[in-house]
This record gives sequence, structure tokens and C-alpha cells, in this order.
Amino acid sequence: ILLRETPSELALLDAANQIASIPKQKIANRTTGGSLMPTGLIEELDASEQMDLFSFLAQLGKPGRFDASQNNVARQWRLRVGRHTDEQFGLEKIITNPAGKQWQPAVTLVDGRLTQNAIRQSLQLRNLDQTKNWIALFAAASLQIARKSEVTLQFSAPEDTRLWINGKSMPFAKRKKIELDAGQHDLVLQLNPRTLPEFIRAECDQAVFLAD
Repeated sequence: ILLRETPSELALLDAANQIASIPKQKIANRTTGGSLMPTGLIEELDASEQMDLFSFLAQLGKPGRFDASQNNVARQWRLRVGRHTDEQFGLEKIITNPAGKQWQPAVTLVDGRLTQNAIRQSLQLRNLDQTKNWIALFAAASLQIARKSEVTLQFSAPEDTRLWINGKSMPFAKRKKIELDAGQHDLVLQLNPRTLPEFIRAECDQAVFLAD
């Protein structure tokens, strides 16, 4: 997406929500792309559904819950199932490596809610009844702090959620203040698979959540 243009370069926003600056002298050809919406996509929607879609599109980019330009909300998570075999060998191996091959990517809605449906799709579940044999569901996200400071993490998650930051266990609270050093930090939530909420969400106004 073209963000801005100067006499010498273009600033583009890529799919990972990162800004890339392209010198104009390196551009050989330039065309205007069409809409990202496939032709005929809304033909199967009734009038009220079409109005909902147009209303949503009209709000994108504006200040509020649909402002996807703000990186203070986790919009990409990694999910991993915890089973009894994991418990036998220690959950620490899961917590200390929240980017291993057994972790599955999951994306949220624009407002940062990771829904049950997104969890099911990420883990390729037919239905949530398959969670009965799990001992836990782990959800990991990464954030970046510009400088050492006290930050406030806000979570939408059940009270019995467990929290680790950089592999260190700490008491969970829906609004948690903690001092973090400058740099990248990994947070991991452990959820009870028998009482999965309708969604989870993480927010921190003093940090930037990273996309894989």
C-alpha cells in the first residue's frame, strides 16, 4: 500500500505492517493495482450483510477499534497444544521456545481479538470438543520496547490464565504493570482448554507488537 511519495522515493506498507522505502531511481515500472476484493464477492451477501461490510470498510484506518495502523495490539499469535506427555517432560521446554516448529500461527480480527474460530482454524480442529484431551493451550506473542521503562499490559483472558514473560512465570492480571528492558520480549499465556473464552486479546500502549 502506498503511504507517501516524495520526489526521490516511495514509502510502501507491506503485508507484515512494515514500512519499506523504495528509491525512485530503482523503479523500472509502475502500475496502479485493482481492488484486493475479488470480483463478485458480495453478490452472495444480503442487503444487511452488505451494509455491515461497507460500514466496516468505512471505519478502517480511522481512530478506534478498527485502526489497524496501530501496533499496540497483538494481531499475530503463535499457538501450541499442551498434552500429558509435555507435562511429564516439563512445560518449561514449551515456554522457553515459543517459536518452535510445533507452534502454529494465528491471526486476529482487526481490533486484536483472537477468536475461538481463529484458534480452531489455526490448530485445524473440526470442533472444540477435541480439546478435552489437552492439559493446556499456549498462546505466544512478541513485542518490542524502545527503551527500558515500566509498561502496562492489558489482557482480555480468563482469571485462571497463567503468564510468562521471557520464560519467567509471573502472576497474571488483566491489567499488569511491569518494567521491561529495551528490546524484544516474548509473552506466553497458558489457557485452560476446558474453559476457552470467546476471544483473547493483548494490548500495550508503550510497546510495538511484532508480526512474524
